[in-house]
Amino acid sequence: MRIHIDKLQLASFTSTFYTNQFTYSQVEGKADCLGWNIIFFAEKTTNKVSAISFEDILTSQTITQIANKILQSINFPVQFKDSFSLIKQKFAQPNFTDNILENITRHYYIYKKEQLLLCFNTDNKAQLCGLEIITNQNIINNRLEVLQQ
Repeated sequence: MRIHIDKLQLASFTSTFYTNQFTYSQVEGKADCLGWNIIFFAEKTTNKVSAISFEDILTSQTITQIANKILQSINFPVQFKDSFSLIKQKFAQPNFTDNILENITRHYYIYKKEQLLLCFNTDNKAQLCGLEIITNQNIINNRLEVLQQ
């Protein structure tokens, strides 16, 4: 599975964002942020987006629409509010699952050959409410280290 996020820009989807210095899973860089809801991260050594985080997407219809437009732009096979059963149809069983967050289950899919980590967040209704798309190998390694403890 190939997902190309490196050339994406949050500015293509909204004008209401800000840019900050940012640390993503112990990797320094900068991030274009739409609140805490949508974060486009680029490592310090490059200007290429290597992680996108979508959190609490269903709290606002506007945020949900922007997030789904981003997913459509990369031909992602699911959208926010889709069921976890659809996610499993498209991606099979997750490699890891955790319930660290209250009322949220996180499902991790690791594609080592493609340098890709996907983390789907589902709520109590088992619908997609958050997602991380990570292609940065340092972030993936940091996440795997934590998950395998």
